[in-house]
Amino acid sequence: MGRPGFWPGNLQGPIEGEWELDAHLDGLAETYHGDVERMRAQGGPLLVQRARQAFAARYTSQMLVLHRLMLEPQRGYKSMHGAFFSDEIQYVALGLVAGCEEPALRMARMLCAAWQHPQVYNLIRPQARAIFMLLAHHLKLDLPELNALQLAPRLDALLDGRRWLLADGVTLAPLLEAACIEHTEEAPDGPFRGLPMALVLILKLRALHGKQSPVVTHPLLAASLGEWAPTVGLDATLDPVLLAVRERLCAHAYAEPAIEAAVIHHAPISLPAALARPARTVGAQAKSVSLAASARERQTHFFSFLRRLWERAQARTR
Repeated sequence: MGRPGFWPGNLQGPIEGEWELDAHLDGLAETYHGDVERMRAQGGPLLVQRARQAFAARYTSQMLVLHRLMLEPQRGYKSMHGAFFSDEIQYVALGLVAGCEEPALRMARMLCAAWQHPQVYNLIRPQARAIFMLLAHHLKLDLPELNALQLAPRLDALLDGRRWLLADGVTLAPLLEAACIEHTEEAPDGPFRGLPMALVLILKLRALHGKQSPVVTHPLLAASLGEWAPTVGLDATLDPVLLAVRERLCAHAYAEPAIEAAVIHHAPISLPAALARPARTVGAQAKSVSLAASARERQTHFFSFLRRLWERAQARTR
C-alpha cells in the first residue's frame, strides 16, 4: 500500500502520515458527516459536535494532502491520485458553520491560495465554486476566474452583485428557494447531497454581518439549523481517535505552519532526513535482488512439486 510515486530511492520519501492516512481520515469524516445529514433528514438541527469532528478529520487530511502536493515539484513526480478535489472546500464551510472559525478560516485561506499552484486543483463543481467565492469575499482574498463543470444559474443569481449579502429578506427568500430546488436536481450523490453547504454558508455569513435571513420552506432548509454554535478551537473538537492521530503526527514533525507557508507564500518545505524513507545502499539493493531471486526459485520448485503430484495422480487413474 502507499501513495503512487514513492519508491525506496526517493531523495525525499514520505513521512508516516503520507501512507494512506488521509484516505482513512476522509472515511472517518464521511462517517461523522453522515450522522449530521441523517439528523437533518429527520428534521433536526445541525448536529454540531459531529459536524466539528467531521471538519477536524478532513482538516487534518487536507493538511496531509497539501503537504504532499507542495513537495511534488521537489520529488519530481505527479501523484497518480490526481489533483486536490475542490469539493473539499465544503468541509471547510461545515467547520465554519459549526463554530470552528479559526481553523476553518485558516484552511479557507490555504485552499484559496492553492489556486496559485498548478499541481493542486483540476475541476470544480458549482457548489464548491460558490463556497470559494463566498469565503474569498469574507476573507478579502482574490481568486482567479473559476469556471464550474456545469451551470448553476439559480446559485449564481445569489452570487451576482453579492445579493446573498445585500438583499433584504423579502428579496432573498425566493432566491434561496430556487437554489434549494436546483441543488436537489443537480448536486451529485455523496456527502452534502442533503446539506447544501453553499446555502448554509450564506446564512452563516449573513449572521456574521448582522443580517437577518428569511424563513425557507424548501425541505432542505425548512427545519431550523438551531442556534449558531459558539466558537471553539480545533483541539476542542477532537475525539480520542483524532487526538491520538494528531499527537502521533506531531511527534513525526507534522508542522502545519510550514505547510501553510508553503501554500500561501511559496516557502520551501522539506523533510528532516530521519523521517524520509532512506535510499537503499548498493549492498541493500543486492540483498533485495538476491531475496527476490530466491523467492522465484522457491516458487518454481513449488510449482514443479505440484506438477509431479498431478502427474502421479493421472498415472494412477490410467
